[in-house]
Amino acid sequence: MRQPAQGVALDSKAGSDARSSFSMMTMTARAPVAARSPVQLEVERARALVKARRFGEAIAAATRLASDVPENRDVLYRLALASYRR
Repeated sequence: MRQPAQGVALDSKAGSDARSSFSMMTMTARAPVAARSPVQLEVERARALVKARRFGEAIAAATRLASDVPENRDVLYRLALASYRR
């Protein structure tokens, strides 16, 4: 049988109270969510346009983005996908 780590006390009477209090402590220790950049927001808009089958608008949005950030593979992918589906 495994022994508890040194310095750790186990209380078998604590039951679920100890587990739920531990669970609550771990849930509050999250990293803050980073804000999305304007480019990311516009890529998401282009993605939504493709999903809505509004290919002409998606091409226009992706083309504008591609002129600003030609190295962004998400932008290039959305442009190619909308062009193909059109």
